[in-house]
Amino acid sequence: MSAATSAVTPEQADRALTPEPGRGLRILVLDDSREDRRLAIQMLQREFSALETVEIADAGTWAAALTAGGFDLVVTDYVMHWTDGIEVLKTLKARYPECPVIMVTGTGNEEVAVAAMKLGLDEYVVKSVLHHRRLPSVVRAVLERRRTAELENRLATLTDEFGVGVYCKTLDGRLLDCNAAFRRLADRWAAGDPALLADRLCSAPGLAAAALHPVLGPQPVYEVPIADPHGEQHWLSVRRVLTSRGADTIIDGFVTDVTTQHQTLEQLRHIEETVGVGAYRMVLPDWCVWWSEGTPAVLDLPRGTMASRAARAGGLLALAARPGGGTTVRVFVPQCTVMPTGPAAPDASIA
Repeated sequence: MSAATSAVTPEQADRALTPEPGRGLRILVLDDSREDRRLAIQMLQREFSALETVEIADAGTWAAALTAGGFDLVVTDYVMHWTDGIEVLKTLKARYPECPVIMVTGTGNEEVAVAAMKLGLDEYVVKSVLHHRRLPSVVRAVLERRRTAELENRLATLTDEFGVGVYCKTLDGRLLDCNAAFRRLADRWAAGDPALLADRLCSAPGLAAAALHPVLGPQPVYEVPIADPHGEQHWLSVRRVLTSRGADTIIDGFVTDVTTQHQTLEQLRHIEETVGVGAYRMVLPDWCVWWSEGTPAVLDLPRGTMASRAARAGGLLALAARPGGGTTVRVFVPQCTVMPTGPAAPDASIA
């Protein structure tokens, strides 16, 4: 089979290893032995139903395949008359650093394979009478490892972008790791020391009490008050999972700043006390809606009075007649992130 002819793009170089919808797995097979290529492809086709292979037998087809791109994995022999597996590995990783490579080595070349692992080789198979039969399971294992690593990287990116601090520490206080978002939280509340922030979170009353009698698995969610260098109080939500790793109990923690939610709740309480509304509350894009249906104490007030009180409380008031009579009172508060806690609104549109 011949390689595709499309040019390499940055997106191809950085694309995910999972095959695109509508196409099968694409594997390059490099070997100057036609029979070895045939056996390898035959074994792979038995394992993978939707498989596309590209046979590479010389420097020309190798160069064409590199230019075309669009493959998901490379299987290469170590010794070929026109190159060797180490050069193949270096050339491939320079252009497609995320593409996995499996090398087939002869008996006695294990040291070469180990050295290649340091250059980015994903796995190697020692040549034998039956080594072709082992190849499909090795390919599957390599692809699974790559996909797992890709998912972990995506999760790390998402938690960082959404500002979720992640840390890992032992129950006795040793910080093992943390992500960039947690380090940013430490910059704000622990003088740039992630270990200090992790200790402060674990020493909060609820968390400290839970640590005295640890139970493996997900832990209750706690909201921890913490002061910034200027003395202003903020709130951090802490979610933890305890696992056992050898002799250590490991804490994986997830931390988010919920100060805005606390401030919004306080604002809503103030609005309720000032205006007298508060039957339910829900979320609209960038607005929190709090309303009361037919509350006499509210409806007895003139509309201008309620609007004035709502404005003083930091919100906007809207009144709307309901079908069949009655009036709905809504107070809109900007930038609310409170999740719904009551029944769904009969009508969430702004009156």
